[in-house]
Amino acid sequence: MNRTEVGRAGGVAISDLRLDGTDEERIDRILAIARHVLSTPDVAPDDELADHGGTSLSIIRIVAEASRALGLDIDPRDLGGTVTVRNLARVARAPAQRPPADQP
Repeated sequence: MNRTEVGRAGGVAISDLRLDGTDEERIDRILAIARHVLSTPDVAPDDELADHGGTSLSIIRIVAEASRALGLDIDPRDLGGTVTVRNLARVARAPAQRPPADQP
């Protein structure tokens, strides 16, 4: 099985996902990644990922894939405890938007 086959989510290859900047597009793209990582099509944007078997490791995988495939920088510490696709999209930034570590 190749990377494209492994990365298919909702009929779209994860490697083909690109962000156009809209909030709904960002949610849809992260949702496709979450469904792939959690191996379920039942995840909705406002579902707590833990309710679908999400663990800290799977959240790290979702964040890493969003970074790789979409060029997003997501710091799970920004979530405030509720891990949903919508919240991941809300805290996602392009790498240039994140302040340096030594600045608030």
